[in-house]
Parts: sequence; structure tokens; C-alpha cells
Amino acid sequence: MVDPLLAEMEGPEASASSIRAYFRTLVQTLSSPIGRRACLIVNSTMELALHDREVAVRCRDHGERLERAFTLALRREPRGRGPSPRALARHLTALATGLGVMAKAGATRRALGEAVAVGLMMLPGPRATRRARR
Repeated sequence: MVDPLLAEMEGPEASASSIRAYFRTLVQTLSSPIGRRACLIVNSTMELALHDREVAVRCRDHGERLERAFTLALRREPRGRGPSPRALARHLTALATGLGVMAKAGATRRALGEAVAVGLMMLPGPRATRRARR
């Protein structure tokens, strides 16, 4: 699930639009019956990482990859007065992980979309669309 979602943000054309697309797809995926089981990384982090060093390393590596992808996309945008690209990338990484937890707990698509709409308010460029809030 993760590699195709991250591919655009890790590419040379990555931007804030790529981040918005990532979260639209993530909400759609997590709202499906299969997606409700959440991400293997999220599940492993919550259930195994504390007791298994190898799992903890893999989970940390995934989080760092996600943060790097967000940072890369954000560095291509004009810098405003808000947080640094890295700080915003950490916020987005926490949002992505939290959505997996919310989905596993049974959150509705609307609830996931609302969390994303608020979470993306700091992104440069146009605000989240109505479609992202659904």
C-alpha cells in the first residue's frame, strides 16, 4: 500500500499537490474494508515495536522515509512564514500514522477526511478541497 502512495512524493515533480493527493488516496484506502485493518507498519508499531528491536527499526525507517518524502515535496514550494518544511513533514507523518489508528478504531470516511482537511491547512498553495473533506 505504501510504495505506490509515496512514489509521487519521492519523484522529481513532488509538491504540496502530491501531498494532498497522497492524503486523498490514504483516506480512500483506509475507508475501505481492507484499509480498515490499517497499515502493517502502524499495526506493528502499536503492537510489536516496543518488544521487538527489528520491528522497531523497520517502523522507524518507514517513518523516516515518509518524513523525507514530505520534506522533499515541501522544499519545492515557496517558503512562507509557517513552520520549516521538516517540522511540517513531521506533522504530516504523525497525521498519516494517526489516520491508520483512527481507521482501525472504526472512524468514518468523513472523520478521516475532516482530520486531513485540518491537518493540511498549513500546506502552501490552495486549501483542501471539499472532496478531501469527505
